[in-house]
Amino acid sequence: MEKIKYLLLLLVAIFSLSCSSDDSNEIIDHNTKIGDDDPIIGTWTLIGEGTIDTETGEETERTLSDCRKLSTLEFREDNTFVSEFFEEDELGCDSVLGGPVIVPWENNGDGTYTFTDENGDLITAFLTFEGNTVIAEERDEDARFLFKDTYRRVQ
Repeated sequence: MEKIKYLLLLLVAIFSLSCSSDDSNEIIDHNTKIGDDDPIIGTWTLIGEGTIDTETGEETERTLSDCRKLSTLEFREDNTFVSEFFEEDELGCDSVLGGPVIVPWENNGDGTYTFTDENGDLITAFLTFEGNTVIAEERDEDARFLFKDTYRRVQ
């Protein structure tokens, strides 16, 4: 389940976009953003995590530690992205996967992005762009839980 959570975080970053203003609340039609103008291009930082139990409807919002907030995604024009996620452990704040991971991504043109994780598995997530933030949603393997993560563009 942790692996799926990290993959969802990666997907969320994919659906971010650049805006002319950080104050914009415009919802972006990302279906037309493919290629060099893809709104996901840039660096994103994690600002929210949650899950929805699709059987009960119960939503759970995770409080992010200062360490967790260091997690970033950088989507590049060459259709690769660099991800690094952090968690607190007994030694302090550590990179979850032992350092940055570089994997390919693709805009499917229908509101979803697909990427290959560090194990070679394909992951697909639905992204919604709102101003300078993106919300990524992905179901777990059993389709019971919907992971919902939010990122903010930092550059």
